[in-house]
Amino acid sequence: MSKARARVAAKRPPRISILLFLFTLIIWVMLWGEVTFANVLSGILVATLLNLAMPIPPNSALDINFGGMVRLFGSWTIDFVKASISVSWLAIRRADPPPTAIIKVPMRTNDDISLTTAMALINLQPGGIIVDIDKREKTLTMHILDASSTSKVAEQINQLTRIERRVIRAFENRDVNEQPTKSVPSDNQVSSDKSSDKSSEKSSERSSR
Repeated sequence: MSKARARVAAKRPPRISILLFLFTLIIWVMLWGEVTFANVLSGILVATLLNLAMPIPPNSALDINFGGMVRLFGSWTIDFVKASISVSWLAIRRADPPPTAIIKVPMRTNDDISLTTAMALINLQPGGIIVDIDKREKTLTMHILDASSTSKVAEQINQLTRIERRVIRAFENRDVNEQPTKSVPSDNQVSSDKSSDKSSEKSSERSSR
C-alpha cells in the first residue's frame, strides 16, 4: 500500500460489515449445535455487539468476498461430513485406536480476524484440534487423531490448508498457492523420534549380545 493510500485509509472511519455480521451469527449458531429461536436471537445480539465494539479498522487487510464466503461454507460442510464419518468409523471399528501426532503448520493469513476464523473452523472439524498458536511466526500446533500413516497426516494437512485458503479468499479477497503448506515437526515429535531411536539401538545391542 502506498503512503497516499495509507493516509486515506487512516482517515476513514471503522467499517461495519454486514457479511461479517452474518458470519458471526452463523458461527454462533453452529457452536450451539442447533437452530432455535433463542440461539438465533442471542447470535444476533452477540454479532451486533461485536460489530459495534470491534468494527473493522480502516487499514485492515480484510476485504470480504461474498462468493468466497459461499465457497468457504460449502467446502467446510463437505469436509465436516467426511471427517465425521471417518472419526465415527474409528470409534466403532474392531481395532486398536490409531496413533496420534502433534504437528506444526505455518499459516498465510495477513489479518487477525482471518487467522481467528481459520482456527475456529479448523477446531470445529472432527479429527483434530489446535493446541497452540505462535502469532509471531504464524504457526499453529495441532493434535491430529489419526496418524496411522504418512498419507493420513498429509490428508489432515491438506484439509487444514484448504480451509485456510478458502478463509483467505473469503476474508482477504486474495488467492494463495494451492499447494499444501509443509508441516514443521514439533518438539514432541522430535523428542519421541529420538527416544524411539535410542530404544531401537538398545534393542539391537541386546540382540547382538
